[in-house]
Amino acid sequence: MPGDEFTTLILAMARPASACPASCPWSRSTTANTGVARDLRGVGLTKISKPASRGGEAAALAVQAADAMRCLDHVRIDIKTDAAGALRVMEVNGIPGLKPLKSWAPQIYTLYFRSPDGEMADYCSLIRAIIEAGGGRYGLR
Repeated sequence: MPGDEFTTLILAMARPASACPASCPWSRSTTANTGVARDLRGVGLTKISKPASRGGEAAALAVQAADAMRCLDHVRIDIKTDAAGALRVMEVNGIPGLKPLKSWAPQIYTLYFRSPDGEMADYCSLIRAIIEAGGGRYGLR
């Protein structure tokens, strides 16, 4: 699909879920070899940003996809714009990466919940949010 790419972190599918969309930095030259592009992400060489437009639409579609797949607690949905401009779900990442500073879930969390103590504090907060979401379903604190 030729258009923009988004990825949305969703935490705690209880209502209301936190849906945090991000724009992916792919260009035509980067995506010519998908294996290379994905590898660059895996070693932390690509960075995401808050979307300039369509973020709300991407977040709503991601929540629908997570609901349909019955995802819980921590999921990342990849979305791409097709040739007609419609947003399409490409992938539901039921177990997205959690490498500090390299994986997109921690990067997205920092975009939306940045603390003054830095990215590692944000990472710890993300892990806490995932654990609390799961524990909350079972009445655990």
